[in-house]
Amino acid sequence: MNTYLANLWDALRTSFWFVPAVLGCIAIFGSLLLPEIDDRIPDEWIVWLQTTTPAARSTLSAIAAAMMTVAGTVFSITVVTLSLTSQQFGPRLLRSFMLDFPTQLTIGTFLSTGVYCLLILRIVEQHEPVSVPHLSVAFAVGLTVASMGLLIFFVHHVAVLIQAPHIVAAVAQDLDSSIVRLFPDRIGQPSSPDDQTNATANEQRNSLSGDFVEIASLSEGYLQAIDNDGLLHFAEKHNLIIKVLRRPGQYISCGDVLGRIWHCEEEDQKVTEKVNEFFIVGMRRTPRQDVECAIDELVEVAVRSLSPGINDPFTAINCIDRLRSALGRLAEREIPDALRCDRKGKLRVIARPVTFPEVMAAAFNQIRQYGSNCPAVMIRMLEAFESILMHTSRPGDRQAVLNHADMVMRAAENAITEKSDLDDVREAHGRLASHS
Repeated sequence: MNTYLANLWDALRTSFWFVPAVLGCIAIFGSLLLPEIDDRIPDEWIVWLQTTTPAARSTLSAIAAAMMTVAGTVFSITVVTLSLTSQQFGPRLLRSFMLDFPTQLTIGTFLSTGVYCLLILRIVEQHEPVSVPHLSVAFAVGLTVASMGLLIFFVHHVAVLIQAPHIVAAVAQDLDSSIVRLFPDRIGQPSSPDDQTNATANEQRNSLSGDFVEIASLSEGYLQAIDNDGLLHFAEKHNLIIKVLRRPGQYISCGDVLGRIWHCEEEDQKVTEKVNEFFIVGMRRTPRQDVECAIDELVEVAVRSLSPGINDPFTAINCIDRLRSALGRLAEREIPDALRCDRKGKLRVIARPVTFPEVMAAAFNQIRQYGSNCPAVMIRMLEAFESILMHTSRPGDRQAVLNHADMVMRAAENAITEKSDLDDVREAHGRLASHS
């Protein structure tokens, strides 16, 4: 359930309607509450806020019209920004821009202020000619002043938002959040390669026979998340062992095998429907459980900047620096164990976690392929590998870093024709090799 709620929250945060809808509801509530307060406050308490019915009517009408007009302008600026971002940096970056809270807040503030003024205008007409809700009208004026200040901030924010270093930093922050969220500790019963629990789980896995039930996907799209806790509890409750064959980020079609189940006694169709409930499928990838999603966004920015039409190696180098920092932190974290045990130490779920070599491949393969003829990019990649190597402790991870360094060196030798540039790349490779 927590996984579904987290995935729903991510969908709401990356929409342009949620924050405006919340602020609109607040505006409606305020338009009902403030007139009630107005009726209970003596006029002598708010003499400095008092106004006349014609003035209140014209003020609220002007504010409502202006707020709707400016809201349309903000929408236009936002759409233009999204269009430029999609063309310059890639469509995957649209998710990060739609996640931007200041933009959502600005749109919501102008729309909710207009809604509030329209509703208070109705109250003014009802009060005529007895009295005017002075506090409500004054609050509308205050919202207008705040909205104008927010408009200035929004223009500045958009000017900063579309700059390449800011975009790269925002995506890198998203990647860091994914690493912290996905690699804190192990899921299920904690174990280590030397303890009895893990040894027992390995024995149970090795003793699994070929008598299993395959679980076919009932949905089509990208696997956004897996309810690991729910799947573990389901396996424990029904005394099952479930092997997951897919991981978040992969595309699945209807009928694709999601996993295998041992010791299953229920009908295949019922089990298939129940297990499918733990797999959340959507139209696009999200970084909630897919660390490679944020990596691909950085890689896309780097690859596009290396294209002949843009030819911006500085942005590519910026992306490499961010990937170096993120993978250095990842190398120091524990990779989740594929064996997930229940509270009694019995094997229940065999997961398919992402490994450090797979993350390295996702981060640097395409940059190497498209930037092999750029000495500055090749040198910066080797420097990044040297830095990542200093953080690795597992032999397999160190070997993965060294393998990528060798691939960069071979690519540079095949693509770079200038001898002095190639010598610089070889020097950087030699420094890295000295740490192996």
